[in-house]
Amino acid sequence: MFDLTVFKYNRLQGKEESDLPGLFTSLPPKRAARGREKDRLVIFLQLAERGSPLQGAPEDLLEKLSRLYFATRGTVTSAMKAVADQVNERLLARNLRQAKDGNPLLGLLIVAVLHDEMLYLAHCGPVHSFVINPQTVEHFHDPQGAGRGLGISRTPAIRFFRCTFQPSDLALLCVQPPQNWSRQTLLGSTQLSLDNLRRRLLVQADENLSFVMLRTRKGQGELHVRNLRAGEAEPPAMQRPVELPPERREKPAAVPAPQPASQSAVVEEAGQETRRAVYLAGEESKGTEPETGLLQRLQQRLGQVQINVAKKKTSTLTEAVDKEPLSNVEVAQGNTVPKSQPAEPPLLQQISPAARKAGGWLSRALHGWQTFRQRTAAALSRWMARMLPGKADRLPALSNSAMLFIAVVVPLIVVAIAMTAYWQQGRGEQHRLFLTQAEQMVAQADAQSDVLMKRVNYEAALGYLDQAAEFGNSERMRSLRRQILSSLDQLEGIRRLEFSALLPGPFDSKVNITRIVSTPSEDLYLLDQSSGRVIRLVYTRPGYEVDSRFFCGPNLVGGLIIGPLVDIAAAPIPNSLDAVVMGIDSFGNLLYCSLDANKTSAIPLRPPDAGWGSLRAMIYSPGLLHLLDPRSNAVWRFDGQGVDFSDPLAGPRLFFGDSIPDLSKAVDIAIYQNDLYILREDGGMVLCTYSSVSATPTRCTDPYPYRISRAGEPVGEVDNLGVNLSQIQATQPPEPSLYVLNPAAPAIYQFSLGMTFVQEIRPLQDGATPVPARPATAFRVTMGRNLVLAFGNQLFIASLSQ
Repeated sequence: MFDLTVFKYNRLQGKEESDLPGLFTSLPPKRAARGREKDRLVIFLQLAERGSPLQGAPEDLLEKLSRLYFATRGTVTSAMKAVADQVNERLLARNLRQAKDGNPLLGLLIVAVLHDEMLYLAHCGPVHSFVINPQTVEHFHDPQGAGRGLGISRTPAIRFFRCTFQPSDLALLCVQPPQNWSRQTLLGSTQLSLDNLRRRLLVQADENLSFVMLRTRKGQGELHVRNLRAGEAEPPAMQRPVELPPERREKPAAVPAPQPASQSAVVEEAGQETRRAVYLAGEESKGTEPETGLLQRLQQRLGQVQINVAKKKTSTLTEAVDKEPLSNVEVAQGNTVPKSQPAEPPLLQQISPAARKAGGWLSRALHGWQTFRQRTAAALSRWMARMLPGKADRLPALSNSAMLFIAVVVPLIVVAIAMTAYWQQGRGEQHRLFLTQAEQMVAQADAQSDVLMKRVNYEAALGYLDQAAEFGNSERMRSLRRQILSSLDQLEGIRRLEFSALLPGPFDSKVNITRIVSTPSEDLYLLDQSSGRVIRLVYTRPGYEVDSRFFCGPNLVGGLIIGPLVDIAAAPIPNSLDAVVMGIDSFGNLLYCSLDANKTSAIPLRPPDAGWGSLRAMIYSPGLLHLLDPRSNAVWRFDGQGVDFSDPLAGPRLFFGDSIPDLSKAVDIAIYQNDLYILREDGGMVLCTYSSVSATPTRCTDPYPYRISRAGEPVGEVDNLGVNLSQIQATQPPEPSLYVLNPAAPAIYQFSLGMTFVQEIRPLQDGATPVPARPATAFRVTMGRNLVLAFGNQLFIASLSQ
C-alpha cells in the first residue's frame, strides 16, 4: 500500500497562487463501486476559450465527476471514460447554446488514477504527462489520439496510458509545460530534494504556469495535497470519507439564522460568481441564491402550510389522520422553539409524510370518481331524453355495472382515437420538426468561418437527425445525413470510396489473406496465412478469376523443403528464373514461383552468423532484397543479379550503421530508392537512409514525425498516429506516396515521402456493397490506381480515380 502526495503549483502573471482551480483529488468513498475501492483519483480540468487564459473548472463540477468515477463499475479506463463523457456532454451543450458567438469553450482534461502499483492516465486534448523514475523519463503526449479537447464532438477523443508507479517515482501533469521540460532535463529528478526539484522545474517557466506533481511512498493508502513551495509544511493526510453522498445525507433539523445585511451582500456576490462558473461548464445555474433569501422563502411557505385530511372514511389510515388535525407549522428561529407552539399529536407523529401524502391522493381520487360518475349519469340522461322525446320521465335507470362499463370504455375509445391521430399525424410532425432543426444547424455551420464551430454545428445536426429517425425515415433525412457526413469528412481530410466485391463469392472460411502484391498487368497474388501458400487472381477486364492451376507454397522443390511462406513480393517480368512471384519462409528459403510448375525453383539464403530470428517482411527492388527480422533487431540486405541471390557474396549485410533503431515492435517495411521506412505497430515510423560510403554512414531518424494538417489548422508534428497500424506500401512515380493501413477503422492513410498528410481513405458508409464489420487484413494500391482491401477471406476493390 502506498501513500500518494499531490503537489500543486499555480503561477498567474508571475505571481504564485496558493490555490489551483481545476484540480480535484479524492480517496474512494465508503461505498465505492466494485473495482474502485483502492483507487486514488486526481482530476485536472482546465477550460480554454479563444483569446482568454486557461481557467480551472468549477469545484462542484469536479466533485460530481469524482462521484461519477467511484460509482462506475468495471475497469479503470471505463470509469475514466465515463468522466470524460460527462465533461464532453456538458461543454458540448454549452457550445451549442452559444453557437452564434463563434467562440467555443474547450475542456483540456487529465485524469490520473493510482490503482495498486499502476498509474493510469487519460488525456483529452493536447496535454502532457511526464512519468519519472530513477532510470527513465516517459513523456506521454499524443495530440492526434487525444484530439483538440472536449466539447466539440459528440464522441470525445481519449488517449489512455499506463505505467508502473513505484515509491519515489514522480509524475508531472501539465496542460502547457515549459519548453525545457524534456527527457534529458527531467532525468534524475527523483534523486533531488524538493527545493532543488522545484528550482529545476521553474528555471525557464513562463509567467503563467500551472501543473500537478504526484509522488508515492510506502504507507497506508493516504492522500496528501501540498503546495510546491520551498519549506512548505505537510498537512494532515486526507482520510477516507465515511459519510454518505450529499444526495443521501439527512437534512439538518433547523435552518440557520439569517445573516446581517453586510454579510448578505457578500454572499450575493459569491452566488453570482458561482453562477458564472457553473454556466461556464455548461450547467444550468440552480439554487445559487443567497442563504437569507432561501430562509425567507422557507418561512413564507412553511408558515402557511396546513394539512387538511379528507373527512371521508376511505381507509383506516385516513381515519387516523382525520382525528388528529395538524396546526400551523412554524420555522424555529435560533435554537429554541416558542412555548406557545403546541406539540404535534402523538398519533400523527407515527405517520410518515409519505403516508399522509398517499392518504390525501386516495381521498381526492375517490372524490373525483364520484363526481365523474354523477356527471356521466346526468349527461347520459339528457342524451336519452333527446333521443326519446315525451318519455324522459320514464327513462330506465342505469345499473352500477352499466355505468362502470361506460366510464371505462369511453375513455379507452377516446385514447384509441387520439393515439391513431398521433401515429398518423403527430409522429410525422415530430419528424419534420427535428429535420427543420437539423437544416438550421447545417445552415449555421455553412455560414461559419471557424472550423471548430463548423464541426460543433454539424455534430448537433447529426443529433437532430438521430432524433428525427425515432419518428420515421425519409429521403430528405437520408440526403441531409449524407451532406453532413460529407462536410465532416472534408473537414477531417477523409475521402470515401465506393467498394465492390472483387470476386463473386468469398474464399473458404479457413483462408486468411495477409499480403497482396500486384503486377503491371494488374494480376494479383494473395498470401494465405493459414496455409502459407499463394493464390493467383487473373485480371480479365473488368473482373478477376482464380487461377486454379497455379501453385506456390509449402512443398519439396529441388530437394529443398519449403515451409509456409511468411511474405511474398512480385518478381519483375521477364527474369532469368521465369518467376512471377517470390516468397520467403521462416527458415530463410527463397521460393521462385513460375506459371509453369516445372520451372518453379528455390534457394536457401545465406543466414547471418547468429542465424535467423523471426522473419516477418520482405521487400524486393531491382537487384536488392531486404528482410525484416524483429527478433534479431535487424533488417538484412542482399545484393544480387536481378532476382538471383544465390551468390554467397550477396549477403546478408546489416542495413544500419552504428546507430540501430529499436525494431522489437516493427511490423512492416517499405523501400523508396535509398530510403527505408520502418513501421511500428503502435503507429510510429523510422526513416533510415542507406549509404555505402564509410565517410557518410547510414543514418536513421527515430521517430520520424508525421506532419498533420486538417482544414483550417496549422501543420503539427506527431511521433505516432495513436492507432495500431499493420502494413505500409511505397508507390512509384508519377505519384510517389506512402500508404499505411489502419485495420480497425478500416482506413488507409496517404502521406508524401516527407510524411506530410495527404488524405485518409475509407469505404463509403452507405455504399451498395458494404464492407464487413471486422478489421482489414491486407491492402494494395495497384499500378492501375485501384485499391484492393482484404477482410480475411473476402476481397473488395475501388478505383482511386473516382
